[in-house]
Amino acid sequence: MSGGKNAPAAMNCGWSAAVKYDMMVSMEKRDDDFHVHEKLKSNQPEPSVPAPEPAPAWRIWQAFIVLPIAIVVSALPFMLYSHSANQVGVNMISLLLQDGCFIILPLLLVSVIYKQPPEVMGFRRFSAGQVFRLAIPAGIAFYLINVAVAVLINLFFPGRIDQSQTAIALLTMAGNQFELIMLLVFFTTLAPVAEEIYFRAFIYPPLRQAMGRRAAIAFSAAMFALIHVNFWTFLPLFAGGLGFAWLYDRYRNIWLNIIAHMTWNIIVLILYFNFA
Repeated sequence: MSGGKNAPAAMNCGWSAAVKYDMMVSMEKRDDDFHVHEKLKSNQPEPSVPAPEPAPAWRIWQAFIVLPIAIVVSALPFMLYSHSANQVGVNMISLLLQDGCFIILPLLLVSVIYKQPPEVMGFRRFSAGQVFRLAIPAGIAFYLINVAVAVLINLFFPGRIDQSQTAIALLTMAGNQFELIMLLVFFTTLAPVAEEIYFRAFIYPPLRQAMGRRAAIAFSAAMFALIHVNFWTFLPLFAGGLGFAWLYDRYRNIWLNIIAHMTWNIIVLILYFNFA
């Protein structure tokens, strides 16, 4: 009788022990899974942290000295061919030499002499989305800002802005189709590349390091406006230069600046051919 009475208790004890055993096995399995997961996680590479912006190795005076060199070199065709009947050709050679200095000398100094990576000058990859959502709209916006300032100047000094841009002046002087095509290629490709490399990728980094963001943006924009050598276009080009300097400071990608500048120049040419 006593054995029969103790049978349920024995069964309950056995069932309880089995449950406890299963729970212990389950907990051990979870612990093992957790340790395996942590081990795999520790073996995975840490997410890459963006490297800080490399400081430019070149100095401000080295950036500035390129400008007088370019001016002197670009003046040579006018000295050598001052009596040439083809002044369009002389101007094209002059601009080609100037822009050649703006491209070759900075790249030579940064890449060859200082052996710095191209990323220091903003030569980075970009996506099609950045082109259509950022660079092209920026070029349009900067051109509209330029026009708005020019309109204000024309309100007080009528007619001063007309025909003031070198591109428009030379296009009106083109004597044949070849000269016209060469000028179009020059103003839509070479000029934007040269000016953005020099004024943004080359001058701006040491300026920013020396005087801070705002002063560097304003100073580089003023230099960009002055190089076009026209008193009446200084303020419109200065306003546009502020936009280009801001774009480069914000994204540090010179290709986006070049595309935005190309967009600006293409708009100028389209309007010239449609409304001149």
